[in-house]
Order: sequence, then C-alpha cells, then structure tokens
Amino acid sequence: MSSRFAGAEWLKAQAPCWKIPEPSEFGCLIADILGDTFAGLYHLESRQLRNVLWSAPSHISVKLRRGTDLATWDSNHLTLLVIYCHDAAVRMSVDAATISMLSLTFSRRISGNTSIMRGHWTMEEAIERARSVRPVEARIEATTTA
Repeated sequence: MSSRFAGAEWLKAQAPCWKIPEPSEFGCLIADILGDTFAGLYHLESRQLRNVLWSAPSHISVKLRRGTDLATWDSNHLTLLVIYCHDAAVRMSVDAATISMLSLTFSRRISGNTSIMRGHWTMEEAIERARSVRPVEARIEATTTA
C-alpha cells in the first residue's frame, strides 16, 4: 500500500530524528493507513507517534488524544479507518487508554481466512453479513429539513 498523504515515507524520515527503529513492513502499512485517514500522519500528535512500536511485525497500538475526531460523516475518520483496514486485512480495535486518550490497536490478519483469530473479511463481505442481519429496506430514510 502506498499512501496518498504523508505515511510510511514520512515516518521513515522521522525515525532517525526520533531515535526509533526503522518501521517494519506492517508498521509502514499502518503508517500509510493512518496517513491516508488523517490527511498526513503529521496531523497526529508527534509525541504519541514517537511512542509507537512501529517495528513490530504484526501488532501495533497507537494512542490518540481527546479531540481526534472519529466519526462517520462530517469528519469521516472512523469510516476511512474501517474501509482501509478491511482493504488491508487488518483488524483494528478501539479501546480507552486513559481518561483523555483512545488506543487504536492494529493486528495483521489473513484475508479470506475464516478463522476468528486469524481471518478478516473484505469490506464487501462485511457489508454482506451486516445486510443479512439488517437489510437495506430496514434503514431509516434520510430526511432534510428547511
């Protein structure tokens, strides 16, 4: 994956300044996902980025300070993260880290594998499964008011 915005390449350039190890292939993938999500990795707090173990081969946690908006529409960072993670077969979980921070944990998975611990659905498979529970017809129609 190559980032449209500052992702892995930007992180690699920062590594010597921050005195952190070179990012792994998986670390580069996560940096690109976050770079594309937030229109540049540099839009996240550098102090938090320096504390990420980017060299990990399959499991990376990134902390986000309060004020980093994760939403589905007007600031669609949450939607983008979900789509990009599905595209890359990466499991992402969101947890409270502290009273003012969230932790995004990314884990490498295998696309098409049906194992609950190792597999990951494509975006299309996830939508198909969600629609089997709640069909399109059940959605609330969007309304506009003057």
